[in-house]
Amino acid sequence: MNETIQKRLAALREKMAQEGVSACYIPTSDFHGSEYIGDYFQVRRFFSGFTGSAGTLVVTAEEAGLWTDGRYFLQAEEQLAGTGVDLYKMGEPGVPTAEAWLADHMAAGTVLALDGRVTEEAQYAQLEKSLKKAGILLRTGWDPADGIWSDRPAPAANPVWPLELKYTGESAADKLARLRKVMAETGANAHVMTTLDDIAWLFNLRGGDIDYNPVFLAYAAVEEEGAWLFTEESRLTAEALQAVKEAGAEIRPYEEIYEFVQKYSGNDKVLVSVSQMNHQLYGLLRDRAVLVKEAYNPVTLMKNKKNGVEQENFREAHRKDGQAVVRFLYRVKQAAANLKSAAASGAASEFAAAPAGLPSSELEAAALLDGLRLQQESCKGLSFGTIAGYGPHGAIVHYGPTEESNSKLQPEGFLLVDSGGQYLEGTTDITRTIAMGPLTEEQKLDFTLVLRGMIDLAMAKFPKGTCGFHLDTLARAPLWSAGLDYNHGTGHGIGAMLCVHEGPVGIRKGAGASSAQLPLEPGMILSDEPGVYKAGSHGIRTENLVLCKEAAEPGFLEFEVLTLAPIDREAILPEKMTAAELQWLNEYHKRVRETLTPGLEPEAAAWLADVTAPIC
Repeated sequence: MNETIQKRLAALREKMAQEGVSACYIPTSDFHGSEYIGDYFQVRRFFSGFTGSAGTLVVTAEEAGLWTDGRYFLQAEEQLAGTGVDLYKMGEPGVPTAEAWLADHMAAGTVLALDGRVTEEAQYAQLEKSLKKAGILLRTGWDPADGIWSDRPAPAANPVWPLELKYTGESAADKLARLRKVMAETGANAHVMTTLDDIAWLFNLRGGDIDYNPVFLAYAAVEEEGAWLFTEESRLTAEALQAVKEAGAEIRPYEEIYEFVQKYSGNDKVLVSVSQMNHQLYGLLRDRAVLVKEAYNPVTLMKNKKNGVEQENFREAHRKDGQAVVRFLYRVKQAAANLKSAAASGAASEFAAAPAGLPSSELEAAALLDGLRLQQESCKGLSFGTIAGYGPHGAIVHYGPTEESNSKLQPEGFLLVDSGGQYLEGTTDITRTIAMGPLTEEQKLDFTLVLRGMIDLAMAKFPKGTCGFHLDTLARAPLWSAGLDYNHGTGHGIGAMLCVHEGPVGIRKGAGASSAQLPLEPGMILSDEPGVYKAGSHGIRTENLVLCKEAAEPGFLEFEVLTLAPIDREAILPEKMTAAELQWLNEYHKRVRETLTPGLEPEAAAWLADVTAPIC
């Protein structure tokens, strides 16, 4: 693979030389600013070999660099080795931004090329600000893959179907009315949207153009008296077509958006989000109309706050998901016991035959959980590829087992499993770290500190107006007391049968993170997921989803934990926890047991009763 990447970079550099380009900038995005993208848009992966969901590749005639965040440092180091692409760890001391690096490595009068359709306007503006001072020119209509990626897949065009009112709790017509009210308050007579999850939510439609994300490629425009959905009509089921018509909207071809926006003039005030629109479309609007600029689309903020119907549906989704996870954990513990017996009898555990239905490797563990989840009623798929990392692989935050990396399970240490499902009732995301056998005191202490951080955040009660960065310390404080920390956010928003990472709300370190600056409000659902990662040894993460709701005290908010699954007591040092934390854990386990037991098989139910018994 490394030689393949080197050849692709050589072909790219040849193209750059022929077209007078000194450097090219390749973000991880599609025409809609999506976090996860379809195969057609995987240009950065094609030229670097790095498969993580976030990163920017910069290529010059002599050098290539990839910028990514802390979730992917270990993964990127492994995947970039020998490719000729250097890793730049974003946010680390002394590491320049991609923009600063380009300014230092390019001469005045030279050209940086990029594809303006996959570069968000805010991203472009930052590049322009940094590079124009150095006299560097920007070329925006340039797709680096053209002429090189010969077998590039076509853009996805999967069926589009409606999500029923019993799941959404609000009709598309009512959502459009709410949106128009916000538009009127801003003085805008039109609003153009490109973000796929916003569009899917607004029209109560779902699709399958991006793996694990039930969205479809589309643009949308909303005016005072009309609404347009830009996607191919042939993709919509008869029910979806009827739903669009009932909402008072029209269907137009996907590519027609660029022609459509050219009808606007200086008499029009068009509401746009600079952080959520690609540079090419933004430029067309900027040259024709008066822009009403907002940090986020109004719909982005509307869909963050789940209504009462959606909240109740989420509880049902987590009941179903919890039963699947319990069945999985039960079998993993059976597998661990089998491995222990094999080792005691003198058989090499890596060659011990696992009984039918029990996993013996990372891939088998992931496949088992995926299968159990997909058997659940109303589960339409996974919300992301299952992470199953045994031992040192658990320290790779977004590790995904492959045939080459697949580790055999052993009767010791930890197996970290991060997974989720897409249910008609809602989207789930859960991480459990499982003791496979004897643990060191260090491993138990790390597990307990992570658990304490998760519980302390879940128990939080806070005044209205509190932002994500205010709460982040609660999850990190137990770890900080031991000189530990983790290099990722503590919490992200989550969609209702939509994207597992739903912006813009979040809980993370530092007031500079825009997602962490938004006040938490009732109806928002976020993850609570501190962790510890020790390269070459082990990784630990415990994750629940929480619903922000009104507290009994006026003016205050608190969390309701939605996720239902046992936390491994074998890894806990109770003496290191406070009385309040132990009480929370015992009460949580009681709720898990009482909610999930009905419907479980007798063996799994008995196991659940045992592992959720109170810690005295």
